[in-house]
Amino acid sequence: MLRFEQPRPEDALACEWAYFLDAAAQTQPPAGNNWVAATSVVARLFSAAQCERIVALGEALGLARGHMTRPGHSPRRCQFAWMRRDPATAWIYDRIAEAVREVNRNYGFELVGMMDPLQFTRYDGATHDEIGWHLDCGEGPNTTRKLSLSVQLSDPEAYDGGDLEFLAMPASSFTRHRGAAILFPALLAHRVTPVARGTRHALVAFWNGPPFR
Repeated sequence: MLRFEQPRPEDALACEWAYFLDAAAQTQPPAGNNWVAATSVVARLFSAAQCERIVALGEALGLARGHMTRPGHSPRRCQFAWMRRDPATAWIYDRIAEAVREVNRNYGFELVGMMDPLQFTRYDGATHDEIGWHLDCGEGPNTTRKLSLSVQLSDPEAYDGGDLEFLAMPASSFTRHRGAAILFPALLAHRVTPVARGTRHALVAFWNGPPFR
């Protein structure tokens, strides 16, 4: 029968670490990385003209209703289409890949690439489109998602609502800057608030790597 002593408050950290320490591992806790709980912003990843080109390419794809990988777990109302890499979109992929390589110097994730194509999304005010609180690191193959990206494609004056928010984190004005890319660990809870007027377009991507361990 296992028996655990109740640690004294002053010994809590040392005792907790001792309980779970692998005998073959180091005797000190691993160093932390504050970036794992933070978002990153590339303020001008795309120009306004480039955003218009991306929107035109996305709208020509034929959009379908969005859904969550866990039906009923969190609301998702939007239209989306997979924007695959081809001669017309290669420049988008290349620009985003450059930003991911740069930002991941801080996160230090082991990434192998994208399992899914870029995701073009449209949120309409007429139907109050939104995505409720969720994690991008979900079930099955999605457990290997490590780094997420959202690119703001619309002029912020073209819609009301539709804010990208992160749980227990201060709001950032950059999430509404046209052409800005917000990158964040796929384990951070986030949502898009309901669009009250107009239309919001965004480009979403996920980078995958070996399972967390």
